Amino acid sequence: MADVDHFKEYNDAYGHLAGDAALTRIAGVLRETTRDVDCAVRYGGEEFVVLMPETKAPGAIETAQRIRTRLATDELVGGKLSVSIGVAQFPDDGDTPEALLARADAALYRAKREGRDRVLRAPPPPPPATPRIP
Repeated sequence: MADVDHFKEYNDAYGHLAGDAALTRIAGVLRETTRDVDCAVRYGGEEFVVLMPETKAPGAIETAQRIRTRLATDELVGGKLSVSIGVAQFPDDGDTPEALLARADAALYRAKREGRDRVLRAPPPPPPATPRIP
């Protein structure tokens, strides 16, 4: 899961048309830096999700770093916009779509708290609750 850093400020400084163009270009970069079998979608606002079937976390992290590097040098957004990315792996980090997205989202927001413009893997999931015996 990727979120554009400081997008509101970009939109305010350059206008909504420029913001829309930047989001369109970011979507293009996602398509250009992923495989045909992968699925890159706008999740909402300035958030994007990339589904990478049969890809382990290290491969997803490598792709995410490639996306960050490509955006940094892109003529439209380079130097002006960056992305923070959270990576989660099925089924290790979640065995439902909702759980997997929640874990990727948690890693994404940790990346934002730690300085933005970075890729972080979802932390290990909490251990299952132990049933209490009355």
